[in-house]
Amino acid sequence: MLRDIIKNRYSARIFLDQEIEQDKINYILDCAIHAPSKQCHYPYYISVLKDSEKSKNIKEWLYWQNTWCVDKIRANPTEINSQRKRFNGQYKAPLVLVWSRDKEFDKDNALADIMVSASFAMLAAEEQGLATCFGRCHDDKQLSIKLETQHPSKIALGIGYAETNDLADELWFPVIKDKKVQGFEHENVSQNYPLEKHLSRQQKSSKETIRFI
Repeated sequence: MLRDIIKNRYSARIFLDQEIEQDKINYILDCAIHAPSKQCHYPYYISVLKDSEKSKNIKEWLYWQNTWCVDKIRANPTEINSQRKRFNGQYKAPLVLVWSRDKEFDKDNALADIMVSASFAMLAAEEQGLATCFGRCHDDKQLSIKLETQHPSKIALGIGYAETNDLADELWFPVIKDKKVQGFEHENVSQNYPLEKHLSRQQKSSKETIRFI
């Protein structure tokens, strides 16, 4: 059931080196482009990053240079231009989808449509037995240049197979670059919940989200 998929999913940041079947990719993209759109404008483009040399270079840039983590901890807002930002594991996924906003359309409506499309893609991937993780395109202009598009890139979705047996080991996984441990993945989870809740994957809003009127 859809509810089970939603409740059991988690933000994967450690993906297996396992290729995703093309029919599953086609299914995910089909769901993404058939998501509802205000006035049927579909004011976005979806870039598909797989295993081409260009895709790998872009994912490496997203993973290593352009993230919000500094020296193993979430970056302070004053560090947003720092070149020391490090490791966002979702971008190492074998498949990364990037939604770019069509500048010809209203910004707010476009962003709303992007999130709907990306959410449909996420659910489609989870339905196919894949793990997912959302990411914001922090340097959207630079990413758009790398994607060779004039449209600002807004949302990225990492998709792939992931280990789910040992939750603790997964979230404490060391991030290694140049044969050195650069940090541990648990530092890159939301700061709004204690680590135990991440380990159980039962994070929930701390406020009353639903109001009956």
